[in-house]
Amino acid sequence: MLGCQTPFCGSLRKFWERAEKLIGIYYRLVEPVMEYPRHREGIAALIGPPTCYGECAALEELESEIRESTVCIVGPLAGEPLNIEGCDVIAAPEGGLQALINSGVKPLYITGDLDVELKYLTMGLRLAKFYAIHVHGDNMERVSWLLSTVNTENIIFTSQVHTVNCTLSIGGFTDGDRAAILAMLLGASQVKLAGFNFEKPTFKHKGATLNDKDKTLKLKLAREILIEASKTLSLTMEEASGELKILKPGVAK
Repeated sequence: MLGCQTPFCGSLRKFWERAEKLIGIYYRLVEPVMEYPRHREGIAALIGPPTCYGECAALEELESEIRESTVCIVGPLAGEPLNIEGCDVIAAPEGGLQALINSGVKPLYITGDLDVELKYLTMGLRLAKFYAIHVHGDNMERVSWLLSTVNTENIIFTSQVHTVNCTLSIGGFTDGDRAAILAMLLGASQVKLAGFNFEKPTFKHKGATLNDKDKTLKLKLAREILIEASKTLSLTMEEASGELKILKPGVAK
């Protein structure tokens, strides 16, 4: 990722250094199992922005709101209305959009790869302050369509592999673990994931039931990524009462 070399991005240099540590987790855990061609991921990342100023400004704003905050990630199984007591910042994968919309809660950011129903995508782009869109080998057409259709001022582009442009290499694999990883990288003191089941797939936001076996494997990998990312960033991960928490050392549970 080249954007960190510009003076404008100087304050985000630590973000890039931390993110660099996580890319290898994807290479090690996901690529041998899913066998996605890395060159396709790299080609997809080229769809992202040619200059880094918009991405850097967005990340600076995200960091200012997330650092030392409690970030709550709303999953597809979250109850309605949402219980957001104790949450400084709300975020969600695309699977949590329905719960956010029905509860009237505006998230700071959403992570997704555009495999959500169009009505939820449209509302999500309006609802969230930032929309972090993951570009990969299977959604290049959808991303290109989005770029030609909507105002993309609040969109950030991310990748799970190393990139050579301003698509942000943050690692991760699924929308849910990427939402948590973004908060971890930007210095959240605590990340809470509620409404997630890493053993049983749900497809409420997709409008179609996909392959349960493939999705179950992806969820297993997502959980493993969160475990490894927590260790790599010297954070503590714990599970209790259906909620997963990732904490900085010394943060009260």
